[in-house]
Amino acid sequence: MYVCGNSIGNNTSDDYVVLKYNNGGDSIWSVRYDYNTEADVAVSICVTNPGVVFVTGYSDANQSSFVTDYDIATIKINALGTIVSTVRYGSLNVPERGVKILLSGTSLYVTGRGNNGSNEDIVTIKYSSSLVEGWHSIYAGTGNADDQPRDMVVDGTSIYVTGQTFSSTGGDDYITLKYSATGAQQWASIYNGTGIIQTVHTVLL
Repeated sequence: MYVCGNSIGNNTSDDYVVLKYNNGGDSIWSVRYDYNTEADVAVSICVTNPGVVFVTGYSDANQSSFVTDYDIATIKINALGTIVSTVRYGSLNVPERGVKILLSGTSLYVTGRGNNGSNEDIVTIKYSSSLVEGWHSIYAGTGNADDQPRDMVVDGTSIYVTGQTFSSTGGDDYITLKYSATGAQQWASIYNGTGIIQTVHTVLL
């Protein structure tokens, strides 16, 4: 069993924490990821059959407490509990946050909240198992406001992301996106209910 989250470290800011337990609940190893003296928050985890662990979340790249500069930080941990690779996706002095990570075959997919400098967009990234980026795709809604992913599934070569988009008429709607294996957006479907705020949480195939 594997658990990820965040825990205040010696520098008084949060670090990624990843734990592995055996079937009896005994701790086998624990791993901390601390990029600098600011916050690092692990959000989502996936594991391969040999026990290799991938974790994503958000990590502040700026050591100034007055500037929030979160990147989507993804780490790879080997079966022995050692970080063997890290990758960061982000822009200077704007916040990005990883939301969900999935492994399909030898491909790793991360979706999260990107940022174009003023509003949040939905960013989906494909990595190899060694954390080399294959592509990234950005969805910016029509409402010129924040768009946020909530969940993601992969079906063969198709990637589906669901979340919220701020519509041009005002208020949040459901948004579901389908991407091809090359990162091309194949469709975007919006559900606009009767209320002002529509909140979606999970997608299943």
